[in-house]
Amino acid sequence: MPLILMPVLTNQLTSAEFGALSGFVIYVNLLATFAMFSTNGYVSVKYHKLDADQFKKDFFLVHILFVISCLLLNFGFYFLGSFGIISVVSDYTYFYPIITLLLGLHLLTQAFFQTSESVNQFVSTKLIVAIFDICVCMAILVFVSTYDVISRPLSWTMGLFISLIFSYRYIARHLIVEITFFRVKEVALFCIPLVPHVVVGTLNGFIDKLVVLEKIGVEQMAHYMAAVYVSTAFLILIEPINKVLAPWIFKNLMVGEVNLVKRYIRIYCLGLTFFSILFAISGVLVFEYFVPTEYSEAKKFLPLLVGGCLFQGFYYCRVNILFFYERNIVISSISSLVLLINIVLTITLTNVLGPMGAASSFLAVNVLMYLFSHHFSERELARL
Repeated sequence: MPLILMPVLTNQLTSAEFGALSGFVIYVNLLATFAMFSTNGYVSVKYHKLDADQFKKDFFLVHILFVISCLLLNFGFYFLGSFGIISVVSDYTYFYPIITLLLGLHLLTQAFFQTSESVNQFVSTKLIVAIFDICVCMAILVFVSTYDVISRPLSWTMGLFISLIFSYRYIARHLIVEITFFRVKEVALFCIPLVPHVVVGTLNGFIDKLVVLEKIGVEQMAHYMAAVYVSTAFLILIEPINKVLAPWIFKNLMVGEVNLVKRYIRIYCLGLTFFSILFAISGVLVFEYFVPTEYSEAKKFLPLLVGGCLFQGFYYCRVNILFFYERNIVISSISSLVLLINIVLTITLTNVLGPMGAASSFLAVNVLMYLFSHHFSERELARL
């Protein structure tokens, strides 16, 4: 979606408007991810370990916990924004809580479809969001020019809402309404140790964008995010493969097929490296033919950002092994250490090199995350 809409939005909006819109998208993703506090991880792991009825009760419970968390986080976000601590774009004020809630529920349903290997539902819901987001956004830009600035939030809201209607027609039968203190405690004991991992892991992925937005400004943010949108199109390949690979890894580790898992991980990494080169070349062509010339500087950041996405894909694969063995404290420790390095490195390099420094930091941090996850996952596999 970002890759398809980016050329249209950069041609229709000023660079300042596109930068502000990009900042809004970043903060919504942050809020939705924080609000989930790894309930999607709980769904992925416990689906294979609990009996059917117990899982249905817990699945309902994580929905309740997510909604409460979402409301509290949005309140805190507006509170910080009122003091000017973070950039809350006034044009999108009412969209933050709505899209945060819808996006979080969408991610939760995606986790369920992935884990239960409901491929048709998983693909269908992704397509519904994509089709409505793209078509409605373009229709607004073409036919209702007075709403150009909020075209993406409106289309995103509609796509997520319709997708959730489709999702819960299927998911409703996998929910049992029952809340007990014991089950709340069980969910909390799994999720709370992962809160640092969720927070710092998410910040590790977004800190470069936040530093560019808050320290350099929306115009430079527009150029940087143009390159980010093109490079993260690579994740269109990475995420579905990872989502399919994760339950496969879990099932094979359950029966002790360690060598099989390691062999397929090697194949996955080699294939991903090949496709990353193709994406980097394709991304340059996108800027040459579809994006206004004022964004030509963004081509310089592209190879670094694609490389960062590549190692992010490697990391996702390795961290699934740590998730399976419930090494949540290890995962959180890795993320926390890397975040400290990330903050210092990103601020330093961005102050010196501008957006190029932020892109360099993004690559370096993802390489570091992968190296740590590789080391600890190999240690777990060696114990079998």
